[in-house]
Amino acid sequence: MDVTCSWMKILFFMFLYVTVDAEQVDECVKLTSCSCRNSEGIIDLSPLASTDYTAKFKDVQEEDGSYYFSYNPCYSFSENGCTAVSGCQTDMTNYFSLGTQYSAAFKVDATNGLYIEYDDTTDVKRTLQVYLKCDQGEEGKLDVKGAFPSGSAIYVSRIYHVSSSSF
Repeated sequence: MDVTCSWMKILFFMFLYVTVDAEQVDECVKLTSCSCRNSEGIIDLSPLASTDYTAKFKDVQEEDGSYYFSYNPCYSFSENGCTAVSGCQTDMTNYFSLGTQYSAAFKVDATNGLYIEYDDTTDVKRTLQVYLKCDQGEEGKLDVKGAFPSGSAIYVSRIYHVSSSSF
């Protein structure tokens, strides 16, 4: 059973996007590193994943332009100094792991809804949070906000997917 946008609401900011209505999203129990089950059904990111050990979303610049981020749901990838990761941060000289597929945890934020959190502790603890957004017009797009709050080691991004497929 696929989950549709019936539990979504439209928000208007500088651009239109659809976000999960956090009051209606219940806990999503992890099935795999890229799928979970809630009362609506199964949410599955596998249609957005690269299966060839490369990042599906490579070197996406964060909003303020200081760093670039690569991300692949479901399957690990390697990129220069990042090995067998879910996410990687770089300034094009240094590379920092942002967690493994094994660390994936599905969580719900009261304001922004459902997200996947990945943790890495190879040197300094870094966390990647990927918020799941349903949007009829944005298939497989990744936006990267960057560190939030500013100066922290928590990196926030949004991934968009057409609702009729998985979430």
